[in-house]
Amino acid sequence: MKVLITGAGGFLGTEVTKQLALKGEYEIHTLSRNEYPHLNQYVSKQIQFDLSSNHELNVVLNEQYDAIFHIAGKVAMWGPWNDFVQTNIEATKKICEYAQSTKVKYLVYTSSPSVVFGNESIKGSNEEMSYPKKHYGMYGKSKRMAEEWILGQDWNFQMVALRPHLILGKGEKNLIPNIIEKSRKGLLKIVGDGENRVDIIDVRNAAEAHLCALESMINNPTLTNEAFFLGQGPVKIWEFINQILIKKGENKIDKKVSFKVAYLAGSIFEIIYKVLNIKDKEPPMTRFVALQLNKDHFFDHQKASNLLNWKPKYSIDELLEVI
Repeated sequence: MKVLITGAGGFLGTEVTKQLALKGEYEIHTLSRNEYPHLNQYVSKQIQFDLSSNHELNVVLNEQYDAIFHIAGKVAMWGPWNDFVQTNIEATKKICEYAQSTKVKYLVYTSSPSVVFGNESIKGSNEEMSYPKKHYGMYGKSKRMAEEWILGQDWNFQMVALRPHLILGKGEKNLIPNIIEKSRKGLLKIVGDGENRVDIIDVRNAAEAHLCALESMINNPTLTNEAFFLGQGPVKIWEFINQILIKKGENKIDKKVSFKVAYLAGSIFEIIYKVLNIKDKEPPMTRFVALQLNKDHFFDHQKASNLLNWKPKYSIDELLEVI
């Protein structure tokens, strides 16, 4: 089976590529803006292409693929809205339309739990929950628009949308380094009472879920146009952050700021950054971040267990060992 992976050079994409290669059953090609030397041991071909460009995808892809993992996306708390539109929405449409025109059989799309997150806590909800009336961040809004579009189409291929929550693990270069840096500068404070619980997921488990999704579609021709939450836990997020900080030799966080103050600060920073047209640097706080750090957001994962035959292989303690 010949498989195409977008975003293979990223944190999750690399692990999916690695696990797929270890199966020994697939010819793997990747599609990314850049070439990644660390992928050469796993793939037979790396294709450089910017999915957000105006160029046609079939200009660079002239082979027939059986399956596509569309993992590429813009994950950020701030930036030009058009970047989110082009990378998360238009690029997804381009991949799906290419799959439709070339008779791809299976497509696994990497979505996000942020598509259902508004301004209220989520406690153990399943995939039946509705999208919120309003999003407080451009990332969640753009991923929701892409997911809602892709799930609403009548494709001639099978597809599922996966929503992995807070992906962590060995080699993660964004969230944990950012937490450590802010902690060292005294900029990290517990938002609210620190009792909120969230799902997390080991990147190895998230990648295996992607493989399970492909295998489940192959084995079940009726499985299509479904979304799945993926996660472990929940954990008390501030206790978990402190575990990481202590493991890294840093002081744990005990200072607190009220949610109202954090949310107000986020609102003010967003206004200032918009007025000054600052798009290439994230504000110290946003409303979305304040909500994420204060609210519960964990989900029921029974659907993934039942339909994808997926359960986390690595525990949270095993995740902490490699972070």
